[in-house]
Amino acid sequence: MTPVTLTIAGSDSSAGAGLQADLKTFQHFQTYGLTVATCVVSETPEVVRAVHPIPPPVLQDQLTLLLDAYPVAAIKTGMLLSKPHVVAVSEILADHTGIPLVVDPVMIATSGASLLEDDAIEAYRTRLLPSATLITPNLDEASVLVGSELHDEADMEAAARKLASDFGTAVLLKGGHLESAVCADLLCEGQELRWFRAPRIETPASHGTGCTLSAAITANLALGHELPETVERAKQYLNQTLAHALTLGTHHHLNQGTNTSIGTWNLDLRVTRMRTAVYAGSFDPPTNGHLWMIERGLELFDQLIVAIGNNPSKSYTYSIEQRLELLRASVPSCERLKIAHFDNRYLVDYAESQGAQFILRGIRAPDDYEYERVMRHINADLAPEITTTFLMPPRDIAEVSSSMVKSLIGPEGWQDTVRRYVPAPVFEVLGKQLDLLAGDRAFDPAQPLAMGDHADILALGLQ
Repeated sequence: MTPVTLTIAGSDSSAGAGLQADLKTFQHFQTYGLTVATCVVSETPEVVRAVHPIPPPVLQDQLTLLLDAYPVAAIKTGMLLSKPHVVAVSEILADHTGIPLVVDPVMIATSGASLLEDDAIEAYRTRLLPSATLITPNLDEASVLVGSELHDEADMEAAARKLASDFGTAVLLKGGHLESAVCADLLCEGQELRWFRAPRIETPASHGTGCTLSAAITANLALGHELPETVERAKQYLNQTLAHALTLGTHHHLNQGTNTSIGTWNLDLRVTRMRTAVYAGSFDPPTNGHLWMIERGLELFDQLIVAIGNNPSKSYTYSIEQRLELLRASVPSCERLKIAHFDNRYLVDYAESQGAQFILRGIRAPDDYEYERVMRHINADLAPEITTTFLMPPRDIAEVSSSMVKSLIGPEGWQDTVRRYVPAPVFEVLGKQLDLLAGDRAFDPAQPLAMGDHADILALGLQ
């Protein structure tokens, strides 16, 4: 049976947010959407011109009728406007506590206009938020609810824990307003925190992102998914609506993917397909820089394949099997991480064979970037659907190449320096095999390493 989803929200005349965005999102996930209008808003993505409230008794009549007539599987609230509207909704929903409830505490429009009267905030606190399965505030809304501004991820973690404790509900705290190349949202469920990260998609089409995300979560709860999977699927969907955004005259809109005449995208494939990246290299031996790349890759992508291979023109200290063992001993076990042997075909061919959409490459110095930039163009010609993403490790982890690490090995003085550059399991092996790796010279601690001009954080050419 088709699941039934219900949204209680405002009507957006431009159809980019509110009830209209919710319905398009429900349709995308193949649930049947019902609507309860709280107000009618005259707006475009750039301006809110007028808000016309629906009388609370009319709101309650809509809501009671639908809950009595349909087997509603999940409910979301959006713009509730005023204290009487919040109270009206909470009174009815108090008799339907068995239905999952997603509360998007809409307070401010993307354009900056206020969408919630001041006296409604306390009603949210006492009447609605404690009844929610999940609340989805952005940074501004969370700041109002906790009473302090949020500036970074540490503030987000503290705020999410407080909101979850105060209201006895799961919290998805949206961090898109942080100034960062990566959009990071935080799910707090019980005592467990889980980050969802994705590269920021540069687009002016941000109107309705909160409505769309919470509607996607509601649809996936109705489909029976657990909360972490629900959030992950909803985030993937939102990223696609941003990536395929529409320009309609002078206005920019999300593309919820329901109208084939305006540039839809593959509905079934895109939302379920994992964002998979391949990170390939020789790893002879693995360094802390490799581990940094793997950690960042797991933050940016749903699945990361670390592929160890050989360049036929080079000789290697360790066999493929030894390098696989060293790397597996150096990274925490993770179901989203796969460590594998990469054969000598083109990297884009290997990525395609693994169902990957991204190739992840590390850059240690500006000269590396010029080489990688050329390689990205070559890869794009061979496989246009695969994107090459560059990361540059920060200076403080002192990332050096595997060959540079081996060049430091000598009869004396090398241990303290090399220990900084490699994981503990690798250092242990280096010590045991000193006779194998020893070079002709001792490491001179007075000679600084040529580290290159490292960036402080992420991503040259991040897409």
